[in-house]
Amino acid sequence: MMKRGAVWLVSAVLGAGLVLFSACGFVGGPVNNDGTISGNYRPATDIEILQVFHSIQQDKVFGDVSAQAWNFGLEYATDRLVSLRCGETNWKDHSDVFYRLVLDREDEMGDIQTRGVGYGSSELTVPAGVYTDSSVQLLEDYSLCNDAQYLYRDGTERWQGLDVQADGPKATKVSLDGYVWADTANDLFGMPLRLMEDIIEVAKGGEADSIFLTEMTWEDVLLLRERLEDYGLDLEVDLSSGVKLRLSASEETVRLILAEKVADRVGAVDADIEELAATLPVRFVQCAYDIYFAVDADGVFSGIGVRADIEAVIEGLDYDLATGSPLEEGESDPLRLTIRGMERLAVYNGDVTLPNDLDRYEEPGLEEDDLPEGDNEEDISEEDTSENADSSLEDLESAGDTVVLPTVDEFRESIVGAFQKLCEELYAAVQEIAEPDMIPDIVI
Repeated sequence: MMKRGAVWLVSAVLGAGLVLFSACGFVGGPVNNDGTISGNYRPATDIEILQVFHSIQQDKVFGDVSAQAWNFGLEYATDRLVSLRCGETNWKDHSDVFYRLVLDREDEMGDIQTRGVGYGSSELTVPAGVYTDSSVQLLEDYSLCNDAQYLYRDGTERWQGLDVQADGPKATKVSLDGYVWADTANDLFGMPLRLMEDIIEVAKGGEADSIFLTEMTWEDVLLLRERLEDYGLDLEVDLSSGVKLRLSASEETVRLILAEKVADRVGAVDADIEELAATLPVRFVQCAYDIYFAVDADGVFSGIGVRADIEAVIEGLDYDLATGSPLEEGESDPLRLTIRGMERLAVYNGDVTLPNDLDRYEEPGLEEDDLPEGDNEEDISEEDTSENADSSLEDLESAGDTVVLPTVDEFRESIVGAFQKLCEELYAAVQEIAEPDMIPDIVI
């Protein structure tokens, strides 16, 4: 019985690349705009992998952090799309972000300082039948910056499909203490951001939480090579000019990742992941997923990139994609799942300049106007404010022709609910045809 491991394995290989590939020459050029790192890749022999993994120089991954005038810059970017479509019904989450972050210490006894600037946009779409008789879009544009204390955000929100005026600019700030940079909404993205968190934590004298900084013995390396083959992952290297790594996932690997995601979403902790993956009613039209990693001549991190182009057809799920209601058998068209885009993190050798008006940003709080209207003004419990994901798929109540405007959080939650419903329906479909002891019953 195969348990969870595909997502862990991807992270493990990246972690190995981060701390173990070193002292092998200069890496030419940053990560490309499509998330790739150019190179002449070929399968590595066991001896080559052992030699590379043996040259561990963990204390030089980010340069000499203890140096009197240590400085390290990072440039992050992503442009990615996740879409679930059935006919004209379409759930979509498209985001685009660019950010530059600089960490430095002015003197040997000083604390690590951080400063960064960037911008981003997002386009969230829910289909007709969720809020109104037409599809609704939430468009966001924002600028970001940070100093050592706060992350500052200045953005606007615009609605399409609702008769609502655009909100004015919102200038807010949140404390960097404990702030989570990584976006874990999708298992196939977020690795470069989690690596950036590790770099910040290590620079400040702490320890990384992820496997990125885990050392491996030779025995671990050989075992890892076997597991790569078991999960359909191809590991290739380019040793002609430094060390560059490319990890390519097969359709089998993506199926395992999808199966793990489904099992986690429905709480099937004892499900056989291999059996679940083989039984999912998913047909891939396009399936390309690659991870790149590189270090420079001194063993210092140079870049990491992710590129995804996945198009899958899901057949046999007879439910209304907008409302979640069951349909008569044969009424539903096939669903099409799209995951496409790139994510990259590379060394940045420049500096950034912060705006001179940071005093205008305010920490968000619950204003009096934000309190719920009505006779009952008791405190809202956590359970009340985090409705079951399925409830976000129901039509909002309306008075006459006046549509009750969802909050941004409610709007995002409705998209999360759509993918939660997909996982539940996929698991239910597998239960009907799989071996009972392989796919345990889950009450949904």
